[in-house]
Amino acid sequence: VSMLKAMYKEDIAEAEGQMAYREDENEGGGEWTSGKQSVMVKGITWFNWLEEDDESSEEESDEE
Repeated sequence: VSMLKAMYKEDIAEAEGQMAYREDENEGGGEWTSGKQSVMVKGITWFNWLEEDDESSEEESDEE
């Protein structure tokens, strides 16, 4: 999870890419690998924040 945060902070991986990773259920032939499952469990707070931040950014863009 700290790697995901660092990649976002340094503009290496945008929110959309990280959210796509979270939503990709086809990885591993339709089943999450144990590594991805671990990231999803440990990163739930991060992904929730990322989703909320992305939504608020979209609202600000719509207002301009």
